[in-house]
Amino acid sequence: MKLRKYISILTVLLVGLYGCSDDLDKVTYHPGDAKPSEFAPVKGDYDLDKEGAENIVDTFKWGKMDFGYNAAVTYTVEIDLAGKNFENPKVVTSTPKLETEILNKSLNTAMVELQRVYGFIHGVAQDIEIRIKGSISESAKPVFSNIHQAKVVSYFTYPKVWIIGDYIGWDFPSAQFLFGFDEDQKDLYSAWIGFDGKASNGFKITDSAGWGTGNWGLKDENKDKEVPELKLFNDGGSQDIKVYSKNFYKFSFNKASETLVKIASMDSFGIAGSAVKGADVQFAFDGTEQEFFTTTTLEKGEIYFRADGKDGDLTYGKGSAEGQLAAGNKGIAVEAGVYVIRVNINDDHNLNYSIEEGEALNPDKITPAEFIDLSDIILNESAKTTITWSAADFGGQTPTVVTYIVQMALDTEFTQVIDLVTTKELSYTTIGTDLLAKINELKAGAQLGDAVNLNWRVVSQVMSLDHVFTSEVVTNKVTVKEDPAFPEKLYMIGEAFGSWNWASEDVVEMIPVNDQEGKFWTIKYIKAGSPFKWNSKLDWGGDFANLGTSHGFEVEVKDRNAVVAEDGLYMIFIDMVNDLISIEVPQVHGMGEAFGGWDEGKNPFAVEGATMSATTKADGNLRIYVTNTYAEGIDWWRMELIVRDGIIEYRGNGGDDDFKNVPVLANQKVTLDFSNDTGSVQ
Repeated sequence: MKLRKYISILTVLLVGLYGCSDDLDKVTYHPGDAKPSEFAPVKGDYDLDKEGAENIVDTFKWGKMDFGYNAAVTYTVEIDLAGKNFENPKVVTSTPKLETEILNKSLNTAMVELQRVYGFIHGVAQDIEIRIKGSISESAKPVFSNIHQAKVVSYFTYPKVWIIGDYIGWDFPSAQFLFGFDEDQKDLYSAWIGFDGKASNGFKITDSAGWGTGNWGLKDENKDKEVPELKLFNDGGSQDIKVYSKNFYKFSFNKASETLVKIASMDSFGIAGSAVKGADVQFAFDGTEQEFFTTTTLEKGEIYFRADGKDGDLTYGKGSAEGQLAAGNKGIAVEAGVYVIRVNINDDHNLNYSIEEGEALNPDKITPAEFIDLSDIILNESAKTTITWSAADFGGQTPTVVTYIVQMALDTEFTQVIDLVTTKELSYTTIGTDLLAKINELKAGAQLGDAVNLNWRVVSQVMSLDHVFTSEVVTNKVTVKEDPAFPEKLYMIGEAFGSWNWASEDVVEMIPVNDQEGKFWTIKYIKAGSPFKWNSKLDWGGDFANLGTSHGFEVEVKDRNAVVAEDGLYMIFIDMVNDLISIEVPQVHGMGEAFGGWDEGKNPFAVEGATMSATTKADGNLRIYVTNTYAEGIDWWRMELIVRDGIIEYRGNGGDDDFKNVPVLANQKVTLDFSNDTGSVQ
């Protein structure tokens, strides 16, 4: 019986082994049995751009590849330049499915990898080949589909650092960049920056679109100009870089050594050669693409590009391939016509240009700029005024660069004219003393307090056109008054602030804005209808309840005191220079290490009745500042405060050192009680 039992078990095992052997025969992969599938036609032309990085540019489809058994297949989209026989295939995407959406950014990334191999020019159409690779494992030979041809215009996506400064109004979304073109030097960034004459107003370098993760500037103010190299300092207290004054600079920045190098500079860049009639055709600078461009009419002949109207180190001509540039003035042949020309000289290994047929602008369709609400101007010597105008209207034509010239004259014929400003902006801000000096260049003989009749016009100069477009003449009166003697101190008295008794300790001494004559602020809780006013001395006589411009409060008709409409905590900002008072809900913000970075306006304190509070984000020194909607152009640290030993300390006209060393921990609640100038960190 036992023998029969063992024979039965052996029979089962043999049958099982035979079955397993049969299955193994079925999964054996024979490369000769593999069959590719058909790759469906593609669109064929792909013009990629940064703005559409997440866009789907095409959907690729193909049939199932047969590997001789029911295998799990991975399908990979590969590209290479046409005619290269896929010597350097680059992957766009992979999927187990029989179709895939092709993203703008995925195709561009593969093109960037190809560019590093072949050195072609981004922005110039490249002929490529596309195929689908099917694979079941790394060890098994893959199968490839049929090949499709396509043209792709790619864009570069390199690591970058931000150049933030006055040239773009300290606006991060408008910033230009230095790029990491060289993979082997990961800390090195370079490019041309177009400052439009504002480099000397100051700029800094960051490694993000904010102040939180890098803030490179000067440790101390550097008085040497146009220096070839600067050692920078990464700190929220670093100084603006103000030692350069030309329109265009090519910089390199080494993040590891924190060194900024001036590679080259120029004031203008233009087109020269036999196809150019007369002086060089000047380029404008596209700050978004960081390249030079113009629309211009050329004669039959040759062109090349150069800086400042003369041949030299910054001269570029025809390169070894279409669209490529090389150092020197070797001519690029053109036929007579209108052309849109763009030149990119940021990367020394990828100097390139493009020339496309353009359409000449019809000057009859262009409407000139006009002033916006230019009425009589009355201001103090130190006060600011802003003049604005509309943009020139191209009447449906493709706009190009417009330069605006604001002009003044004593007569409507403009027989003697002064250019107040030449700019590409739509506004100009000046101060009283500068405006009076310009008026007197017209030999007006104006003194402080004189009302001068002036005529104004704004001239629109359209790039590539010889026409001049002039606005309607506006006539007004301009009076520049002598600055009053601004007080060193200012006090606030009222029903709730000393009970109208100047000898009371409850009278509020307002805080001076650091190094800003005639500007003061404070934060206090004020009840609706509770009256108050100000004076520069602890006594009656000279007291006031408003200035020329008032925001956020009213003045009683009977007693001429200031009142607010609702109970609440208010920030009172007085600017005697610009003759205004603003009362609004306080804007108090954390700043620096303890709040996670140096971005302004990112860490607001919340109002909690008569107090304000915020929670720290990291260990570091405590720094807090206050601002107001009408405190324009005032650095954040000029209205700074800290909490030390339970007391709110205000910077006022004090220095910076005392405000750098108040360490706090992460996740501590900072509370400010402005009613008695106390605070806590818990």
